[in-house]
Order: sequence, then C-alpha cells, then structure tokens
Amino acid sequence: MLEGMKDLMIYMLETMACSAVLMLFYGFLLDRKVAFATCRIYLLAATVAAAVIPLLRIPVWHAEPMALAVGVTAGEFSSAVVADGGGIGMRGAVLAVYAVGVALSLAVMAAQLYRIGAMARSGEVLRGHAPRIVRTAERIGSFSFFGTIYMSRDIAEADMAAIVAHESSHIRHRHSVEKVVMQLLRALMWWNPFVWIAQHRLSEVHEYEADADVLGEGYDVNDYIASILKSLLGYSPDIANSFRDSLTKKRFKMMITKRKSRYVLLRTLAVLPVLAALLCTFSFTAKAEQTEVPVPRIVAAVPAAETTQPQEPQKKEVLMRAEVMPKFNGGNIQDFRMWMMSQIHYPKSMYDGNIQGKMLVEFVINREGKLTDIRIIKELHKDASKLVADILSKSPLWTPGMNDGKAVSVKFMMPLDFSIFDGSASGGKVAAAANSESRKSPEGVDEIVVVGYGK
Repeated sequence: MLEGMKDLMIYMLETMACSAVLMLFYGFLLDRKVAFATCRIYLLAATVAAAVIPLLRIPVWHAEPMALAVGVTAGEFSSAVVADGGGIGMRGAVLAVYAVGVALSLAVMAAQLYRIGAMARSGEVLRGHAPRIVRTAERIGSFSFFGTIYMSRDIAEADMAAIVAHESSHIRHRHSVEKVVMQLLRALMWWNPFVWIAQHRLSEVHEYEADADVLGEGYDVNDYIASILKSLLGYSPDIANSFRDSLTKKRFKMMITKRKSRYVLLRTLAVLPVLAALLCTFSFTAKAEQTEVPVPRIVAAVPAAETTQPQEPQKKEVLMRAEVMPKFNGGNIQDFRMWMMSQIHYPKSMYDGNIQGKMLVEFVINREGKLTDIRIIKELHKDASKLVADILSKSPLWTPGMNDGKAVSVKFMMPLDFSIFDGSASGGKVAAAANSESRKSPEGVDEIVVVGYGK
C-alpha cells in the first residue's frame, strides 16, 4: 500500500509539472498573441492533457527480462498476498481529503447555480429583448449565464447597451459552457494550483474576446470603459461570465492597443514539440516482455512472523495464508499431492522429443472451495500446460480457508518436474505414460516429479 501511496504522490507531482510547462508555454507564446478561440481551446485542452499524460504508459523500448520471484513455504504451495494489508489507513485518509476537496468545490458550484436560479425567478424579465435579460433588485455585477443576461436595476439605461453587447458576445461564443467545464476540472483537480491559474486565464480570454466584439461594433473606448467602471460592485458568480471580470490594466490595454500577432501558425504549432517532450518524460515506458522468463529456484519466502499473523480479507482479496488453510477432501495438502500424482502422466509428445524440465503452476481455492484462476507461471511445453490445467480444472471441491470464522480465497503454487530416466537396468519398458512421485527439492520444498521411463 505504501507503494500505492508513492504512485499517487508521483502522479500528482507529474500532473503539476505538466500543468506548469503548458501554462508557461501559453504565457510566452499564446497569451494575447493568437486568436482568442485558439487560446480558449488550448487552456481547456492543456488542463485535460496535464491530467492524462502522466497516466499514459506508451511502450517504446525493450526492457531487460526480469526473473519472477516465487515464494513457496515448505510443505505447502503458496504465494504472495495479492492485496496489501498495511497502510490502508493512510491511503484512506488521503482519499478522504481529496473527496472532501471535490465535494466542497462542487458544493460552491451548486450554491452559485442555485443563486442564479433564484435571481431568474425573482428578477424582472425584460420582454422584447434578445437575448433574455433579467434585472434584479439585488446589487450585482452584470453577468451572463448561458442564454440570459443578469444586471441590477440600478444600471442606467445609457449603460445598458454596452453591457448587453458585451454579454451577448459571451452568449454567442458559448463561453458559459467553457466556464462550467473548467469549473468541473478545477473541482476534480483542486489540489493543482495551475488549474486555478488556467481558469483565471480562460476568464481573461473571454473578456478580451467580448471587449473586442463590442469595440468592433463601433462603441467609443472611453464610454465603454466608463460603463465597466460603473459595474464594479455587487455579487458576481465565478461560474458565470461577469462584465467586470478580469478588470486589470492589461484588459484596458487590450482595448486601446491594436494587436499585431506575428507568426500565429508557428506559435500554435510550437505546442507539438512541447507535448512530445512531456510524453517522452512522463508516458514512455519499456515494453513488457511477453516471452517466458526463467523462474529461479523456489525458496521459502514467507517469514514465520507473517505466517502466524492472520490477515483481514478484503472483498476480493486473495491470501497466501489463512488461520485455517483450505483442505482437500477433508484432508491436508499431502492428500491433494497424492490425488494429483494419480492423475498426471508424461505427455507422449514430450517423451518422444526427450523434453524434460520444471514447470510452475498457480491456482486459487476460492471461498466456495472451488479450484479457480489456474495460471502457468513457468511453461515447459504446451502439452504439459494443457494436461496440468485440465487435471486441476477437474479437482474435487475443497474445504475453503477461514479467517475469523469467514471463508477466504487462498492462492497456491505447485512445482512439477518432468524427467525421463533409463529404465533398462530395472527392466522398465518404453512408455509414454509415466510414474509420479513427490520429493524434496534441494531447497527443501516439496515438488511433484513426473517420470517417464525409457529402455
């Protein structure tokens, strides 16, 4: 579980690093230098990309094969626990903090939506206007949300035309949709400061674009700025497009300065090498080896202290030890070995080809006592794998393992050694069918030996 916590922290750091790089690129090459629509798309896409890129695992180069470590206790077939038992409290605490942050962000968003709805219900709707205009008795900063413009009744008729023109631009460009999407992204990534910055930058672009549209209709710059200054005070929700939003010097500068954007296409395309660099840094991984990897000699890998410590099973947890281990036909693991040895024989194709060696199979005794999840960890020959899998699938029911009086799933591993011996000295005859026996490996672990006798 500590490894899981480490992965979570690494993901958060990588996400912030991606966000930082993408926002720096925006500030240097795109902000107020390319089309407003390009800026809007970039800010939303960059926020999503920063969260997705660290999650990608793109296999590019080959990795060195790694030997699979197998642990089998003496006298029993068992393996490592699939679900960790420690560190659950820490992980749960981190997830709880994250969930609280998301819930608070969504609650604030819901409160803003509720208040906007209340204004729509209680305000005066001006008829004969397109878009819809709601004037409220409450002192608010003029704003628009989707197809409706909200403004205070205190706004003078002389200033309404500029305000309506400004907010109509927001509605025409569907800025409210982008506001809501960015607000949701910020709620999901509230811990990332660069998402907050991206949201602020998006609001700025919305205002730049609306200002440009108003001035493009022939409004006087000075009169327009005066209208903005008269709409400074009052409630203005973050989720909406506010007439007084981003009231900074650079916004006024944008109004009175003629933009001359150079190399717009090159600036936009420059994001491609940046994305490629981020993918190389955070997403490219080694290719997983699909070929079989040699398994080292099986050694006892479970400390005595762990074998005596019962584990609390999770909903789908598979254990390697239980307070009461599964029993085969009411007996012990030796009874299962005897049953297995009575069923297995030397495959003829392997005998004819003089194929010998070890294989390792893994299986689970589930809470119903069924032998499931058969997996060949080290394969010797396809016929041996098929034979062993067929035999295991026909295993009679076991008595399931128990922890605290509850049935649990337990995983086992079983080593098998296929060997061919010259039986001429003992009068043996050539046969594909073979004898089986159980013996101790040099490490003291029981293994099943499948013997094929030659002349």
